[in-house]
This record gives sequence, C-alpha cells and structure tokens, in this order.
Amino acid sequence: MRSLSRIAQVAALAGLASALAACGGHGTGALPATSSGPNAMGGDASAMAAKSTPTPAPAASPFTEYPLTAGSQPNDIVSAGGELWFTEGNGCGVLSAVGSITTTGSISENSSVIGPCSDPYGMVVASDGIWFTEYFGARIARITTGGTAASGSIYEAPVLPDGTADATIPNPSGITKDALGNFWFAEFHSSSQASSTTAGKIGESATATGTLLNEYAGSNGPYDIVYGLDKNIWYTEAVAGGGIGKISTVDGHLINHYMPVTANAAPMNIIVGPDKNIWFTECNGSGTDSVARITVSSGAVTEFPLPGVSPCPNGLTIGADGNLWIAETGANAIARMTLTGTVTEYAVPTANAAPFFITQGPDGNLWFTENGAGQIGKFNPNTATSSGSGGGSGSGSGCDRDNKHRDKPDVLKNKEKDKDQDNKPCCKSKPNDKDKGRDGDKGCAD
Repeated sequence: MRSLSRIAQVAALAGLASALAACGGHGTGALPATSSGPNAMGGDASAMAAKSTPTPAPAASPFTEYPLTAGSQPNDIVSAGGELWFTEGNGCGVLSAVGSITTTGSISENSSVIGPCSDPYGMVVASDGIWFTEYFGARIARITTGGTAASGSIYEAPVLPDGTADATIPNPSGITKDALGNFWFAEFHSSSQASSTTAGKIGESATATGTLLNEYAGSNGPYDIVYGLDKNIWYTEAVAGGGIGKISTVDGHLINHYMPVTANAAPMNIIVGPDKNIWFTECNGSGTDSVARITVSSGAVTEFPLPGVSPCPNGLTIGADGNLWIAETGANAIARMTLTGTVTEYAVPTANAAPFFITQGPDGNLWFTENGAGQIGKFNPNTATSSGSGGGSGSGSGCDRDNKHRDKPDVLKNKEKDKDQDNKPCCKSKPNDKDKGRDGDKGCAD
C-alpha cells in the first residue's frame, strides 16, 4: 500500500531512491556555476568536491527544535500575523492538520474540518487568511489567522473535478496568488490522467471562495508555483527530465519552457529572488544537486551546485541578510547561498530530520519543517557556526539518509490516497515555505 513518507516520494519521483539510501557526510568544496540559454538542456554538472564529515552542532547551538503531535509530517511553512503557520499530513496516517507556532515555541493545531486523508500541503498568505492545498483532499482551503490555529476557522472549497477517485485525483501541491488575488496551484496529476502518470495541470481559483475558474493542461508533473514580478505564473515540474514552465495569467497559455543544464534535474521549489529573477532547487539524485536561477530578462538558466552527494534541496526562501536559505532534505542541513553561489551549511541536530520547507520568521530567524522528525525547527543565523562552506558557485560533499525518510514526490509521484488506516506511512517525511519571495504577498513578489 501507499506507506512511503513524502520526502521518500520526492526522491522516488525523480528516480532518486537509490541516491537517497546510505551515505557519507556533508562538507565543503567549491563548484563553478553552469549555465545555458533559454530552453537549453543537457550537459553534466561539474565534478563534485571531496566528501567530508559535517561538524556536529556546537554546544551553543543556533538550532531550536519543537516536537509536534506524534506521527506528524509537517510540510509547508509560512509567516503570518507574527506567528509561523504550517501544514501537517501523512496520507491517511495519524494527522491531517494546519498548525501554528509562536516565536517562543507555543504550538497549536487544527484538524476540525480537514478529513483524515486530506493531506494539507502547500500554503500562501492572503488578506483573508492562509490558503492551502489538500493533496489527497483534491481541493484548496483557507484558515483564518486572527489567533492560533486551534481558534482559526477552516473553509474548504469544492472538490476539484474528478477529485474523489484514486485513479484521477489531481493532487494539488504548490499554491500562489496573483495581483488580482486569484489563486493558482499545481495539480501534480491531471484530473484526466491516471495517477500512475506525471501529466498534470495548473489550476486557477477565485479569491474568497476558492471556486475553480480554469484548469490549464499540458504540464509534466507540476509541483511548485510562484507569481513572478513579470506578472506571469512560473512552476516547476518535479520529475526526471522536468523543467520550468511560464504561463500567462490572462489566458493560461504557455509562454515559455526552460530546461535545467543538468539532465534529469527534477526542479522542486521555486521563488522570486532578491534580484527579481526566478530561483529554484534541483534534486536529481545522481550526485550533484543544485540551486538554479532563470534570468527573467534573457531566459538564461544558471546552476549553482551544492556540496556533497545528493543533498536533495527542497525548500527555498530569502533571509533578512538578502541571501538564499535552503532546506537540504538529503543532507539533513540548512544552507545559506549568496547570489554568486557561495554556500555555507549548518547540520541539523536531529538525525534524519529531513528539513523540508523553510521561511524567514517575524523574529528574523529561519523557521523550517522537519518532515522526517515531526518537528518545527528554528535557526538563528546570528549565532551560527557552519558545518561546511564553499566559495564561488557552490560547495560540496554530501549525504543522504534512510530512504524511508524521503517521501512525497516521488515528489509526489504516486502518492495515492490511502484510506486504509492500518497502512500508515512508515516514517515522517515529505517534499517551501511557501516562503518569502515565493508568493505575491511574500518578499519580492509583491
């Protein structure tokens, strides 16, 4: 039955399972960036630096970790109303909920309306609350943010077309909103395709009601999504051989399609960067993973390799320092990357925590979900000592953990609705903050 953790599925989706098995440590090195013109594809990333072992977190650790309800697999995380909000889901396992945590660590959870198999996933902040996708519930929903998660009111929009059958469920994942306040979300599986395929659609729903306005076909496993400063919708295709699509908010037509330099890169999370360009993570499982940039003015794709073997980056956000911050699921680390590609890594204290999504909090710290450990993590960049760094365009050596902790895409690939309550996911894990810079009301995308 469907009992993988979400992050394992992320890995599976791109054929990453073998790369996410046993591994060594995560360390230092430097790799040059690779680039291409628009729509270019192919070429291999530069050779990886030598593997080394990460330094354990220092005694005065910059990390603080907050356990959630037993069995929780936290997914996305965003900042709103002075608190952090996150989704929790593990298929038809223990919990499908939306949670909140204060900057001092007080946790609240709400599953009052959400069905046990709905699997809340992506999030975006809006004027009337936080909207989120239900991966297995086949709909989008909203929770009000006037207080804690437990006191919030949950509204669920109508189920998407053909959203109730395992064979046709559309699996909405990432979500964003445009300048008009309408919501756009990635449907990893199309409502007209069998769930064993990676064909999918991009959906558009009305503000306030979440009622479906349009679905646009033709995407190859769309996973994450962002509204760009060019007023177009950008999305990742989290499958081996997937790329980045750009569609019009006027009529949904495909404007352009961009391929990573590295073959089978499997693009994951996507944001608008501090330089107003499009940035995204790549988890290909074949050795070198990267953070990549699309220069909006030219369409050129540039990759900045990360340290190590299969660090499998997922979450991506902008920090208060103007740098990019990355949740490295496979490397079990949080990393900082400058816009020129210099990387500094910090090992997460809990083994196999599988950091998944990341955002900047109202307190200036980085907050992230630990999908493999069922925790929310906080990282103070002002007190941090790195476990690895690299200059130039990237740095390297890396690792992976137990495959069972790499579970959602496949990114989502074949994460089917499992209504058998006895077949719970074997472990807690899954494939951003819908983070600062990623959505229209966060960071640069306004």
